[in-house]
Amino acid sequence: MSKSNRERWNKIATEKLKGRKILKVRYMKKEEADNWGFMNQPLVLFLDDQSILVPQRDDEGNDAGALVKVHNNGTAETILPVLRE
Repeated sequence: MSKSNRERWNKIATEKLKGRKILKVRYMKKEEADNWGFMNQPLVLFLDDQSILVPQRDDEGNDAGALVKVHNNGTAETILPVLRE
């Protein structure tokens, strides 16, 4: 990825997410996941601008994705897996 492309996407991400507050979290219901074409149910983060964040496996939306928490010492843990009903 070129530096200008990375800078462009960093700017877009900052504009969309910086300062947003997470108001609610819950796992996607099976019916919702079916509507998205997902086999698994990810955690959904509800933001203060009435949008949601949905972790996906890839850019094309080919199934749900897990969230990983990375500590300030560099250790990582998968804290929020996908569910499957």
